[in-house]
Amino acid sequence: MDNYLQFPAQRYFMFMGPWQSHRVYLAGMALLLVCLLVMAVLHRKRLFTKPTEEC
Repeated sequence: MDNYLQFPAQRYFMFMGPWQSHRVYLAGMALLLVCLLVMAVLHRKRLFTKPTEEC
């Protein structure tokens, strides 16, 4: 168990797999929500589609 708290293993288990800390999950969730908000705003401004020419 002491090896999990030492430098190389501690860094691996903190950021990978089920041993992630709660801060990593919260930071990932916050980043995902910010990206979703930015995508929604850009979609409303129609920046993802080409404007169609009116006939």
